Amino acid sequence: MYESSPSQTDAHRFFREIVEPTVGEFMVDPSDKRRGCLACLVLASLTEHYTLTFADASKNERKEMKLAFYKENKAVQWVAKVANATRHVVRDPKFKAIGFSDIQTMNMGQCDVLRCGWPIDGEEVLVGSEHEWRLADLLEWAMDFWRQKLASA
Repeated sequence: MYESSPSQTDAHRFFREIVEPTVGEFMVDPSDKRRGCLACLVLASLTEHYTLTFADASKNERKEMKLAFYKENKAVQWVAKVANATRHVVRDPKFKAIGFSDIQTMNMGQCDVLRCGWPIDGEEVLVGSEHEWRLADLLEWAMDFWRQKLASA
């Protein structure tokens, strides 16, 4: 678990108090679409907390920092896509966005769902236009990214 000291920022506290428990609740049951969407919403919000804390006041600089995070870690970008799909519902081809219908709880181990390294039993939330990502993996990778960023901040 991420340790915090009294001198840490609002971004650190948001991560510890909101993001970690929300993502943890989803990881207990990776078939729970509601908890998965909530985890993506709070984790994507961490980007805003972080950029407001560590970037200059310029909106443009915060946007550039966010885009740099997306390039550095594609899981962070995918989590933002799921959060946007949760909020905006409709797929927007202009931004290569996914829609809410691209977030589905599916049975694992069936044709089109059976992939190397994936579980072969149970249900999980899959995301993408072809359900190419396990939400649990994306959240885990994005959490690792943010733990490293916050530890070095």
